[in-house]
Amino acid sequence: MIYLLIGKENTLKKEFIRDLRNRLFPSPSGAELNFQEFSVENHSIGEVMDFVTMAPFLSEKRMAVYWGIDELEDDQKKSLPAALARLTATGLLVLVSEETNAKKSRFLNELSEKAKLVPCHAPFEKDLPSWIQGRAKKSGCQVDREAVPHLVERAGKDIASLSSALEELSVYIHPRTTITALDVQKLLGPSAQEDVFKLVDLLLAGDR
Repeated sequence: MIYLLIGKENTLKKEFIRDLRNRLFPSPSGAELNFQEFSVENHSIGEVMDFVTMAPFLSEKRMAVYWGIDELEDDQKKSLPAALARLTATGLLVLVSEETNAKKSRFLNELSEKAKLVPCHAPFEKDLPSWIQGRAKKSGCQVDREAVPHLVERAGKDIASLSSALEELSVYIHPRTTITALDVQKLLGPSAQEDVFKLVDLLLAGDR
């Protein structure tokens, strides 16, 4: 029960961790007692393993997240695979790396043989429309094809900004379930391009 998260998109990493935690611990008390996040900067491998191998309390599982494993010292990187052998059937460990390709790192490549690799990468620009539709479904809605470019223009291509905009739009259109270009414009305002054209028109008209 080991996951290795790679990539630069922290929004996707946090969502993966949140969803996994919620599946393991349906009640807040279960997560409070059996879930903890650690960082290489502040915690040793031993502290992480001591927590995750401890018997779970009022739950079937115990979950730990270890951020920043790229910052481990060389000797620590060598000792981590052996430490993972201590993991019991009740423990689940999520290791988080900023590297984008596990195969380019001997350390991560070795870890990927013991863990389930989860790439956390932002979609390519050509894949944004399908990504937006998939994300919209999580909010219980869909996005008109004509609305997609308007959404990208206003919210940008950043995953966190797009996710936030879709959540706001899903609440805004309720009880409807389809987001239109007009909805995007009403909630997120005019695009920068529209503002520029309006500004030029006002300048040409001499309207201060």
